[in-house]
Amino acid sequence: MNDAPAQPIPDGFTLRSEGSSFMDHIGPIYERVLERSVQLGVRLAPHQLNPLGTTHGGMLMSLIDVTLGSSAARAMGHEGAVATVQLSCNMIAAARAGEWIHTEATVEKITRTLTFISGRILAEDRVLLTATGIFRNPPPPKV
Repeated sequence: MNDAPAQPIPDGFTLRSEGSSFMDHIGPIYERVLERSVQLGVRLAPHQLNPLGTTHGGMLMSLIDVTLGSSAARAMGHEGAVATVQLSCNMIAAARAGEWIHTEATVEKITRTLTFISGRILAEDRVLLTATGIFRNPPPPKV
């Protein structure tokens, strides 16, 4: 049993739940919605780590994929999900259990059919991962 006091979740983040989706299985994951993007955050737990005791790469890639897709949708004013066309990730550093990590995203360009976006995952001021992605825009609403 761990007697260490629970670390607080930073201001502005609320628990994100999608029912029984994959993201719920790797969480708990917190979300902060900004004007044109979404940030995700996690207080790392043992089930989110690899056998070396550091952040699991697949978990980090899942976080950035959802961040970039959610941010692309938000920037377009779309409420639903958008499809990932391409995702490129660079693993730079790792974090350990108990650390708070969070994502950031920047929309680079929106065309008629695609959104180009970049992002990163940080632990404090350390960059853990950088990524770029291309997402398929949803079809326009039928009139």
